[in-house]
Amino acid sequence: MRWLKPLVLLLVLLATPALADEGRYRLTGTSPGGGGAYSGEVELQKRGETFYAAWVVGEQQYIGVGLLVADQLSFAIQDRQGQVFVAVYRRTATGWGGVWTTLGGTTVGTELWEKAEAGRGG
Repeated sequence: MRWLKPLVLLLVLLATPALADEGRYRLTGTSPGGGGAYSGEVELQKRGETFYAAWVVGEQQYIGVGLLVADQLSFAIQDRQGQVFVAVYRRTATGWGGVWTTLGGTTVGTELWEKAEAGRGG
């Protein structure tokens, strides 16, 4: 009977989908304080216990390191000019959705990620 608990745990882990799927996502969002809508792509990669993400929105590029805690994926992000952002996402039916702000910000923007189909450029 001592083998039953490890076997049940293994079966649960195998049957549970990954909480943070690596890959490319199409994104749409709104800037903090009603600053307007935007769209682009983000690439998500798991690296050890962390996640790395690279956003491309128009001509802007951003990189971030994130942590997955329970069902919440949180990132510290920086753009090429050195501006710092923080974002928090939760799983949606088609990807991830969340809010973000800038360092020193007082309002938040929103962002939705939808998993890009395999074989398509985004």
